[in-house]
Order: sequence, then structure tokens, then C-alpha cells
Amino acid sequence: MGLKKDFDTFRRASQQTRQSGSDDESKSDGKYDTQSTEANYLADGQAKQAQEVVQAAAAYDALEKRDFGKFDFIEVGALIELEINKQSQWFFLGPAYGGLEIYLDHQNITVITPDSPLGSQLINRRAGDHISSPAAGILSIS
Repeated sequence: MGLKKDFDTFRRASQQTRQSGSDDESKSDGKYDTQSTEANYLADGQAKQAQEVVQAAAAYDALEKRDFGKFDFIEVGALIELEINKQSQWFFLGPAYGGLEIYLDHQNITVITPDSPLGSQLINRRAGDHISSPAAGILSIS
């Protein structure tokens, strides 16, 4: 999955930004020079993103695999096939880190979460149901 790669990227960026914010070249040239302060704010944001990736990885580690039947309601852990504009699109309702795209078995699968606009519409729906935004039909749940 891309979580480890994202974590490494954010962690490395945070370390590099914090380092560059404290080196001799970024020392303040006066009271209006905020380069060092800005670099530290940026490093804090990158460290926070790295922590969010760690939390997402823990949520996926704790996720129990479940096989969904055609009459089951959608909940976290479901792989959902939607028909949007007469095209089939696949989504995985995950516990965290929505927006991640996975290519598996010749299919693009987009991770969504229950908090996302699409995810919140799909929770507790079944195959055969429809949602309004985007206008879509639920083709299958597995």
C-alpha cells in the first residue's frame, strides 16, 4: 500500500525542512525576517501528516476482513462497484486515508471513508440502491 511510502516522504520532508529552518543561512536578518519561523511551521505540518499516516496504517491493521453478501449493508471494509454515467467505478470504504488510489486486478479502486461525501451516502445502503450525488447505482458489494 502507499501508506509507508507517504509516511517516509512526510517524515523526510519534515526533517529536511526543520533542518533548513535552523541552519546558518536561514537565521533571521531582522525582526521582519520570518524564514526560520515559516520553515518550522511547515515542518510541524509535515510531521503532523506523517503522524496521520501512522494512524491510518494502524486503522487498516485493525480492520477485520469481512466477506459481504449481495444483501448486506455497506460498511467499512466493503469493496463497492458503482455505475456512474454508465461506467463502472470501484471504491473501497476504508477507515482512514481517503483519496488513495489502488490498481488491483486491472481495476482502479479509490479509497473513500465514511466521513467523505460519497462514503456517507453509501453507508447502510445495499446493492441495487441509488445515491444522488453523484447520481449512481450500487452494482455490487464485496
